[in-house]
Amino acid sequence: MYIELGKNYVLNSDEHNIILKAKAIQQTGKNAGEEYLKTEGYFQTIEAALRHVVNLEIRKSEAKSIKELGENVNKIKQDINEVLREFKEVTV
Repeated sequence: MYIELGKNYVLNSDEHNIILKAKAIQQTGKNAGEEYLKTEGYFQTIEAALRHVVNLEIRKSEAKSIKELGENVNKIKQDINEVLREFKEVTV
């Protein structure tokens, strides 16, 4: 599995876990400037991984008010709900 979640995250898996990875840019070394995937966590369900994305984005937010933070969270949740809708259409 390899599912891109917007511009910043990727979901993939192994035989035991759903793995959430963040896209990042290498800052130093011979690969400086190249994109790589940084593991953010291992989860038992896609839903848990997506909830973690919301929490990560809240922590990274530069919102200056509760209203602004709420708008950011709503946008993130909207993007996640689109992914979940696609996922639920495929379930058996």
